[in-house]
Amino acid sequence: MGFVILKKESERMKKMYMLLAVVLFMAITGCGSGGGDAAPPALSSEKAITAFNFASPAATGTVTESTHTIAVTVPFAPDVTALIPTITISAGASISPDTGVANNFTTPRTYTVTAADSTTQDYVVTVTVSGDYTSANIGTLKYVPAGSFQRDATTENISTITTAFRMSQYEITQAQYVAVTTATNPSWFSGDTLPVEQVTWYDAIEFCNDLSISTLEGLTPVYTITSRIPSDGSHPITSATVTANWAANGYRLPTEMEWMWAAMGATSDSSNGYTGTGTNTTGYTKGYAGSTEAGGTQANIGNYAWTSGNAGLTTHQVGTAGTTGHPNELGLYDISGNVWEWVWDWNDDYPNGALASNTAAGRGAASGTNRVLRGGCWDSVASRAAVANRGYYYPNVEYNGIGFRVVRP
Repeated sequence: MGFVILKKESERMKKMYMLLAVVLFMAITGCGSGGGDAAPPALSSEKAITAFNFASPAATGTVTESTHTIAVTVPFAPDVTALIPTITISAGASISPDTGVANNFTTPRTYTVTAADSTTQDYVVTVTVSGDYTSANIGTLKYVPAGSFQRDATTENISTITTAFRMSQYEITQAQYVAVTTATNPSWFSGDTLPVEQVTWYDAIEFCNDLSISTLEGLTPVYTITSRIPSDGSHPITSATVTANWAANGYRLPTEMEWMWAAMGATSDSSNGYTGTGTNTTGYTKGYAGSTEAGGTQANIGNYAWTSGNAGLTTHQVGTAGTTGHPNELGLYDISGNVWEWVWDWNDDYPNGALASNTAAGRGAASGTNRVLRGGCWDSVASRAAVANRGYYYPNVEYNGIGFRVVRP
């Protein structure tokens, strides 16, 4: 009898333990009597960009969380149409476009961060290209930003520089020209630091290609020159067919639009109330590059430009106007005076309305007889040095008042 009692007691205890185990399991899983499904954990609403960088070219973005904007300044001459960012975001969030994906930063781009709870936040990323460039062969090229300007008295005639570029700080000198081209110095006035002159438009084009080639700077030449006369490579060039690859990274002549924008000081022009933002509606009225005088007056032009009024019938060492030399707002010397400067464009009337620098219309007429000159020179009157003044000359004719400067991306 005792054994039976003990066995029943053991079975009762076993059932009790099993019941306790079931209750405990139900309590842990939330499935007990009178209960329901437990609330799932809340999804994160975090959706921030905490870092935005480029590896090539190396640049670190500044994230301003209060305005959800990101500013990145990249160094000289990247292709901003295909920059690849590295982006750090909140844990559990996603972003579009994604990190590591190339994007075109010619204009501000919007990135959307999506949190785990599906809420979103937009960030606007602005990339600025900045910095001068130094050439071992021609010295400093000054940075010229993109922007828009009114080119004459008609308010609808707006020119837009779509892409920043660099422009040689000084006119190309005789020593530089001879070293790059290995040609005989063509200049009427002799001196290594004087601007080269008596160069045809074709000679200036060929200089740009010679400077770009791999043995000097390893760049892609902009110009293709065919039907060259003389065909033996000697100077001056009297005739040639020239086409331009505008996507190349080599040296070239500025377009007339680029020259005018640089001469007025671009976004650094503080004359006549321009604040450096929006369209520069007054820079075209300046009496000379670097002027802060109202109404196109020229009281101080002698400090900035060599013209017939102060040059003494000769060219002068680049950067020395008024003895010490005064650059314009971008740091460009002699962009008014000393020698006229060849630009790319065929001479023709401006078309009306808006023009963009990256279009065929923005690069001048398709054909013509003369190429445009800008800036005035040592034997021209001061009025020819005005920012809006245009000159022109046959592209195959030399003159001791014509030289050039160059640009590159």
